[in-house]
Amino acid sequence: MMRAYALFVGGLSIALLCVAGGCDDSVEGRVVAGSGGAGASGGPGGQGGEGGQGAGPVTCSFEVASHEDACPGASCPIVADVEVRCTEGMLLGSAGIRVVPAPAGTYLATSSVMATHFFEIRADGGRPVDGFPLKFIGHAPLLLAQDTDGAVLAVADQRVGGPNAESLMLVRTPGVGFTMEAITTREVGTLSPLDFEVNASGVRHVWNENAPLSKDNSLWTSPPNGMWSESNVGTRDRFTLDASGAPVWIGRHVTDAGIALQYGDPPKDLGTPKPYDPNGLGNPLPYRVTHGSPMALDPAAPPIVAVLQHDEGLRVVWPDGDSFGEILVPETAVPSYVCPPASELPGNPPCAPDCHETATGIEHEAFAVTRTQDGAAWLAWVVHSLDYVHVYAETCFEGNLCFCDDGPPTDVKTKSELVLARVAPGASQVEKVLTLPIDRVSAFNYNVDFRGEARLVDVRAFGSEIAVGLRLEDDKGAKLRVLRIKP
Repeated sequence: MMRAYALFVGGLSIALLCVAGGCDDSVEGRVVAGSGGAGASGGPGGQGGEGGQGAGPVTCSFEVASHEDACPGASCPIVADVEVRCTEGMLLGSAGIRVVPAPAGTYLATSSVMATHFFEIRADGGRPVDGFPLKFIGHAPLLLAQDTDGAVLAVADQRVGGPNAESLMLVRTPGVGFTMEAITTREVGTLSPLDFEVNASGVRHVWNENAPLSKDNSLWTSPPNGMWSESNVGTRDRFTLDASGAPVWIGRHVTDAGIALQYGDPPKDLGTPKPYDPNGLGNPLPYRVTHGSPMALDPAAPPIVAVLQHDEGLRVVWPDGDSFGEILVPETAVPSYVCPPASELPGNPPCAPDCHETATGIEHEAFAVTRTQDGAAWLAWVVHSLDYVHVYAETCFEGNLCFCDDGPPTDVKTKSELVLARVAPGASQVEKVLTLPIDRVSAFNYNVDFRGEARLVDVRAFGSEIAVGLRLEDDKGAKLRVLRIKP
């Protein structure tokens, strides 16, 4: 279900970390020193994993992952591959992840109710970025973008506490600490960020939610080192920049043929509608859309590229005049489950017997899209070949109110694969570039929302290089995996 936001005093912050070329140290503002985010109370454990370690700082470890069997030799495009574990246990990455491939390293951002993380990933491992000031964002996404020189910027809702909890903030790195510049102030309501992009002219675009004061969203724009200005952008799902660097909205609407994606003014349909069940549960049309590019794109690139998740598979779509182009990606269907959830079974209790699940497909909206400077779209997705015993367990409250629930699976032998594929402008099919066995995607405590802010898989390009981030789990618990690809 869509995430609901409580009424609180909060602010939105933007952080620019100069990982390439340095920053302009003439920006006036307050320098914030400090180390990483502080830990909160211990978190619960998950299937096969441990919980948080109690009060005190959250600590993390980094390990170079192995991919030699699937991607051997000098021809392998993987130039960095690192796994991250933290003492949050299964809560790690529960608000989703974001990655960017900066010139000096690959960066990973995530958060949970216990900590906010910003990591630098290199070929030989990784480290937390010391002094990262966004420590109070809670269970909310931490958004990343890049400036024209590749420097990393971050946007987050500064939800509770902190010296700037009432302000929309810009954060820069002039060389020592972080310089924070106020954009606007909010005493009530929220400033929850929806999207954040930078165009090839260096103009920053931040879209944010204004609930409950207004149903309309805002767009804040600023040229480099310039003043911020606000405009009303209505109640659309998502926002991005097109190939020319202009802002564009994306949203869903119901048609006679089903639920369809629209974009732009005047609105145009983008892709084949998906059959729509108004009584159905979950996201009626999951989708992802390409980021804005801080580098000028090839003129042949379409304005935007989106990926829609239909039951029969992912559909890559892009505007083509007054119509659209579309490719159905083979072997990307959602699973056709053998075992129903306990909520759909009669007789609660007694519970149904255990069931052997063997479906195959993309679960938990585990796909993402970006594009490189040549205009090509790059898709990442995870296919699970499920193999486990689905357990239906009796749960009771106060000893007399009992029902059947989905228990932890047993005899888990599920296999998962990450696929990275390229779609050139005007192509009629996708080109698989990399297939890599990985651990299963982790949806434990995952903060699902209809806008697609919280992501278990993320992909982003800068120039010709690509970063892929994944939230996974194994028998030791939750972990994050980051790959840098140089095709």
